[in-house]
Amino acid sequence: MYKTPESPVKIPSVKGIKKYTNGYIYYASSQKWDSANKRPIDNRRCIGKLDPDHEGCMIPNKTFYELFPQEAELPEAPKQSDVLSYGSYEVLDQAANACGILCALKKNYPDLWKSILAYAIYMNCDQNSAAQGFDSWFYSHYCGINSPISSQQASVMFQEIGKDEMAIRQFQTDYRKQYMENIPHPGKMVIAFDSTNQNTFSKQIALAEYGKAKVNEGLPDINQAMFVDEMTGINLFFETFYGSLLDKSETPFTLEKAADLGFQDLFMVMDRGYCTKIVVNAINKMCEEQDSQYHGKMEFAVSCPDNLKFVKDLIRDYSDEVVDNELNYIYSESAYGKCFPLQEAFDSEFCLYLFYDPIRAAQEKQDIHAKVQGLMKTALNTVKYSDKLRDRYSKWLIIEPLDKTDPTTGRGYRIRPNQEAIQKEISKCGLFVVLSNAEMPAQEMLKIIRQRDKSEKCFSRLKDQLDMRKTGCHNQATFEGKNLVAFVALAIRQTYSWLIRDILASRSSMTVASSIGEMEKNQIYRQDDGHWAKKYALTKTQKDIYKQVGLTEAEVIQKAAEL
Repeated sequence: MYKTPESPVKIPSVKGIKKYTNGYIYYASSQKWDSANKRPIDNRRCIGKLDPDHEGCMIPNKTFYELFPQEAELPEAPKQSDVLSYGSYEVLDQAANACGILCALKKNYPDLWKSILAYAIYMNCDQNSAAQGFDSWFYSHYCGINSPISSQQASVMFQEIGKDEMAIRQFQTDYRKQYMENIPHPGKMVIAFDSTNQNTFSKQIALAEYGKAKVNEGLPDINQAMFVDEMTGINLFFETFYGSLLDKSETPFTLEKAADLGFQDLFMVMDRGYCTKIVVNAINKMCEEQDSQYHGKMEFAVSCPDNLKFVKDLIRDYSDEVVDNELNYIYSESAYGKCFPLQEAFDSEFCLYLFYDPIRAAQEKQDIHAKVQGLMKTALNTVKYSDKLRDRYSKWLIIEPLDKTDPTTGRGYRIRPNQEAIQKEISKCGLFVVLSNAEMPAQEMLKIIRQRDKSEKCFSRLKDQLDMRKTGCHNQATFEGKNLVAFVALAIRQTYSWLIRDILASRSSMTVASSIGEMEKNQIYRQDDGHWAKKYALTKTQKDIYKQVGLTEAEVIQKAAEL
């Protein structure tokens, strides 16, 4: 046990110790006879009081350590407390095993997997998961390793991982295989595909180049693409590439690499940023090649920008068949939709799906009217008419010069909404088009498309909750290694979220973060014999969470005893 100044100590076995009936203990280092008063006198001082719980011991005070300085040499503080948060480790470890990423770690990083897992759990438990903070977090948390990881050791670990590109690829292959064995899917796996970027200050990362960042901070970027399982929201694959490359330019190469890892017989879903002729035709060609080479069919769907010709044509020719047409109402999605197979797009034939969402339409109409009102207010700040003023607002407003200044307003022009142009935009509200090489009922396609945002949520959690918005790594290998550890941490978090999905759905006040916080209250303590035991009984919430991740209360108690 760590010794503090208030911890019990043995009563010194030296001459001059006096114990009083009130429990206080005094020490006199010298004594002499007072001949005038005919009594002994000494320099006694109180050094503490008896410890009623430990025979032969006392609770010292500051004077004790002044008079017995050898006792003041307290032992070095331990690396870990005798009371540790344990529950968060247990449920996140279960999640790592459930999705198969733990198995892939053990196989490909036999000497590092425990440290990688511990660091990934730290990233999930500590919102500010900088390497410098692991030591202090480790003091009060069990994470499966016996000593803390310093920032230097973390850097070495990242570099060791990142320098072996083939090991990273093999890890992803093994993870994919184990994931598909552990988590069965009732049909074809639907993958949400997207990409994002990270800023960096480093000049030693080869992938870091200036590009079109979503948040432009004037720094080089590193791009990253990711696959996310729409059913579970769990990330399955990642690839980093040069920051100067456009997402749509790299996409065919990313998908080819994913196919090499064994991703076949998939349904991929992408947002409108990928709806270009080059990308769509490349993906379609790859799907056709996959179909001829493997069993099953590789399919895709991509949302379409409304400025493409075939999109405009579809809306113009068929919107009456969809908008508020009860024949095409999709009750499960509260929207309307219809599939139009074999429509020409990008010099090929695809299935085009036209959807109408009345709730989305109402919001878009409100946004348009608010925008027109704001533009009119801004335009009216100008007093004099000019062709520049007219052209600037011509899309939404009609601004006409007056023969003479209006004495009421003091302006040399009149202004009104461009109702014809506004009506044209209003008529498109709530309508959107999806292009696919798969023909299916419109309601199935809409359900798939609406879950595509799971990849965006993954990127958001990677950046904001796992501290990967801006990398501080100094070289390429370190960055690649840290990126893999962050990918592992994200997979664990997403799996845990999926495992406890029923609890999250039934308790509006609970989030993934707050549930992890609840599990951190489940503590263990070191007994006198060195073994660990649970400190408190489980709360109802803790029992519910354990049940969702596949652990019984008896198993929880047994696991703690076996540490």
